[in-house]
Amino acid sequence: GTGDPGGQILGISGLTYTAARADLSLTKTVVTPAPYNGGPVTWRLTLTNSSASVGTPQTVTVRDTLPAGFTFGSSTGSGSFDAATGNWTVNTLAPGASVTRDITGTVTASAGSALANTAEVASSSLGDPDSTPNNGVTTEDDYSRVTFTVASGARFVCDSRIYLSQNNPTQLRVTSATSNPLVFTNVGSASAYYNALGYNPADNFMYSVDSTTATSNRLYRIAGDGSVALLGTITVMPPVASVFYNAGVFIAPDRLLVRAGNLATNFYLIDVTTLTATQLTQPLGFVSNVTDFAYNPVTGKVYGVGDGILYEFTVGATSVSRRDIGAVGVTGFFGAMFADSLGNVYGANNNGGFYAFNLTTGVASKISESPASADNDGSNCYSAPITFSADPLVTKTDGTDFYTPGATQTYTIVVSNPTGPFGASGVAVSDPLPSAIPAANVSWSAVASGGATTTVTGTRTGALTDTVTLP
Repeated sequence: GTGDPGGQILGISGLTYTAARADLSLTKTVVTPAPYNGGPVTWRLTLTNSSASVGTPQTVTVRDTLPAGFTFGSSTGSGSFDAATGNWTVNTLAPGASVTRDITGTVTASAGSALANTAEVASSSLGDPDSTPNNGVTTEDDYSRVTFTVASGARFVCDSRIYLSQNNPTQLRVTSATSNPLVFTNVGSASAYYNALGYNPADNFMYSVDSTTATSNRLYRIAGDGSVALLGTITVMPPVASVFYNAGVFIAPDRLLVRAGNLATNFYLIDVTTLTATQLTQPLGFVSNVTDFAYNPVTGKVYGVGDGILYEFTVGATSVSRRDIGAVGVTGFFGAMFADSLGNVYGANNNGGFYAFNLTTGVASKISESPASADNDGSNCYSAPITFSADPLVTKTDGTDFYTPGATQTYTIVVSNPTGPFGASGVAVSDPLPSAIPAANVSWSAVASGGATTTVTGTRTGALTDTVTLP
């Protein structure tokens, strides 16, 4: 108004004053799936300023109390982290914004231990409407705690041992190939249902895919004591409705190749460190049920048996090609395939029996007996030889004590494996000619019996040379 202000009245009603405050919240998660003793673990801290906040703090400190049983390695993300104090310092966090910090190190706690990590907002340049920094109240949203149980860190040893996984739930079994028939012993106890088993040369763990149809795109890690850890769902690779992924092998460190039954377009290459997969285009119209794979480090190829045929697969960056080697001559599925550092390829038949494959003809020769199973899968370290003890024997007779000049003389060479205890494959047999006998003067043939095989057909001339298998 006007005039003398002493005669006027000013009224203020319903005034609310809101100070600049920041509603901060903190979460902590374990990024690493199933951390194990001796392995890495990464915790992720996420600090958020609510979009309803009316202030932007210029400095926030979060204190992370790193637990015993953990050795700090590194930290990345927003702000700065002091490993000595456990303080994470963040500057200028606007309303609605979030920042993260990863803390990575090594698990030193023993398997089965519970490892807990807590963190709390220790200080902020602005007040918080629903929590008080550094008061230790676990129910406030600026406090976070996460606990995990340390998985087994037992590793497999890269040697000549071979492994079978059988039945539901899956029991891992091992043999050292010292007696015939092969004797497999249990490794740990059965606790999950899995297949497409592979030995990872990068870390000496085995990995496999869930065999439960609805979740058949989940990855497991199997430790050397047989314990199983679920790592999570594999992205890009879908579950399959009617079957599961049953063929698996590592073709490179951390790269697991899998395929499901006889479905078309379902070769996947899984990165087991990131749980992501790449779909590979398979040979057009290829629907043979190849029930397991073996990677041959000598040829760089993958082998598997389907519908009685031994196949050779070449795995490229985006596709898979195949070559039909030949009929194996044995009925039943080869649900467990193996290869070794010498380039040998073996298979355990679901009906029983352990076989060696001829990579030229495809023919399977029995090496030993092995247990039958309807859920048969196999794995081994392909960087080591698989050694079977055999005792090849050769005899050569001419049936006479005297030679007649100009007459035909017959020699009989018998190659056998009478005492074993295992069969032998790829046995080279040769009989060089004496210098006085021209090659054109010699003819010979070969006959196999008792399950043995020969590469010779018909009659040949010159020095004898053959490659045989001997049960």
